[in-house]
This record gives sequence, structure tokens and C-alpha cells, in this order.
Amino acid sequence: MKLHHPVLALLLSFTAPAAFAQNSTPAAPATQNPAPAATTPAPAKAAPAGNRILPAPDRTTPIGGTITGTLDASTAVSTIQIQELDKRERLLNEINERVNSAEQQLNALKAKTTNLDENDKKAVDSAWNDYNAAKQRLQAAIQTARQADEKTWDRARAALAAEYGFYAAAVGSVEVATPN
Repeated sequence: MKLHHPVLALLLSFTAPAAFAQNSTPAAPATQNPAPAATTPAPAKAAPAGNRILPAPDRTTPIGGTITGTLDASTAVSTIQIQELDKRERLLNEINERVNSAEQQLNALKAKTTNLDENDKKAVDSAWNDYNAAKQRLQAAIQTARQADEKTWDRARAALAAEYGFYAAAVGSVEVATPN
């Protein structure tokens, strides 16, 4: 199994900062006179095309060309969290499109996993089990969101955003576990 992979970096970006922030102390500055912070703002993400709610994934990032990159979890989760009830159907349709696309790509990747050694096979099987569980939870969150009303939309939307993030991480795990 690979030890360095761009998808692994994405997975760690979801878990590592939060996990370490609780139990760490800030490091002392390396120099007495640190360089001033850059004042150039980061480039803005492209606005969604047409009537799309979820912005198009940024293909210029290190994971932009991966299956996980097409899900664009960090931007999608943030976008899901701010959507109003009147945009629900379009949002859910776009999420379903991304999930269906990711599944097709993962199935093509799975077809290439013949003749694996025992350790790689266990890693791939475990990643697929996690993926299938995450997909089921996301589908349940989509169904709950579809049935939500004004009183329950905030909770359903938050659960949907969280499950989308977990789903993207599970997709990343399959990609990392699958030898090229």
C-alpha cells in the first residue's frame, strides 16, 4: 500500500487539524523577527455554472484529478451547509450526480484490482466496506433531507453535509487502498 498519496493528504486534512488542536500547544516562533504575512488574498473559487448549486471541482489542486477530487468535499460541505430549503431538490440532485459519477469511477478502479496479494486485498476490501457503509449513510441523509420541512431542514442539512464529507473520505480510502 502506498504511504504518500494526494488523497491521503485530503483525508488527513479532515481529521488531523481537529484531532491535534485539542491536545497541542502552540509552537514557539522559529525566529525573533518573522516575515510579515502575505496580504494577497487567495483566488476566489469559480461561481457555479448556470443553475448549479455546487461549484465545479478545482482540477488544479493536487487531488483535482482523483475521484475524491471530483467530490470537492470541503467546498461542497460548506455549500451544503448554507443552502436554503427552496434549493433542496437541485442540491440533492447534484449530490446524487456526484455520487453516481464517483461510483462509476470506483467500479472501474475495482475492476483493475485482480491478482492482489493478501495484504492489499484486505486493505481494498476494508476500504470498500467503509465506502459502502458511508454511501448508505449518505443516501439515508439524502432521503431525510428530501422529506425535511422548514422546522427540520437545518438539522437535515447539517447531517447531509456531514455525511457527504464522510462519503468523500471513504472514496479517498478506496483510492488510497487500491494499488495502481
